[in-house]
Amino acid sequence: RVLMPLANNQGIAYSFASQVAYNYLGVNPNKHLKIEGSSVIFSYPEDYGMSLHKISLDRRYHITTAFRYQPDKFRYIPFWKVIAGQVRKDEIKGKIVLVGPVSQILHDRHSTSIGHMGGIFINANQVLMILDKDFIKKAWPNHIWALLMILSVIFTIIFFEMSYLKGAVTFIGAEILLMYLSAQLFVYSQVLFPLFPSALIILATFSVVMFYKSFGAYFQNMALQKQVVRDGLTGLYGHSYFMHRLEVEFDIFR
Repeated sequence: RVLMPLANNQGIAYSFASQVAYNYLGVNPNKHLKIEGSSVIFSYPEDYGMSLHKISLDRRYHITTAFRYQPDKFRYIPFWKVIAGQVRKDEIKGKIVLVGPVSQILHDRHSTSIGHMGGIFINANQVLMILDKDFIKKAWPNHIWALLMILSVIFTIIFFEMSYLKGAVTFIGAEILLMYLSAQLFVYSQVLFPLFPSALIILATFSVVMFYKSFGAYFQNMALQKQVVRDGLTGLYGHSYFMHRLEVEFDIFR
């Protein structure tokens, strides 16, 4: 949670990571963080490459954290060394120092996208995400419905022209392609593609089209059978059907 409006218009509360990052840059987060609709805008001072980054918020004012750094990527200094005076001043001068527990027995561990991680390392990742401008953006955050409609129309047309076997192969290929596209966008562009809704709409489209085609074929067969056994002009049963039914009835009463 980057920031959150307080009740009764009492202002905005900024997250720990936001305050640490902007204080490190020597600026006030009040002037560089603001909410605009359902998004938060990060702005940076001129000497830090003036830029604006608009990131979508969820309903709880959360953004997705970019976990780029494993705990072993951070310099760790045991607290006993600090107490014993074994930490030189130049080791921490000009650096961001976060103080917190790292031992598993203290239970300050949380599930993340890269596994369980201590709370202090989660805070460190959030601070670096802001400083590195390494934000994860969502693809079409406010227009996902339009994407799903387009996918539904395209794959409806495709599946209607295919047999069940070809449609199944196409469906599997489309799902694999979506997973590959999602991974590439995330790794190289920090864009979070809506993989699950897109895959689900393709599955639903495939199922509905094949179900419709199956029932359509069933009713067509029924109509053809009716045309075969009845005369097209009078609607009466034909001679061949009469002989067939006669044999069946004789077999029943034998």
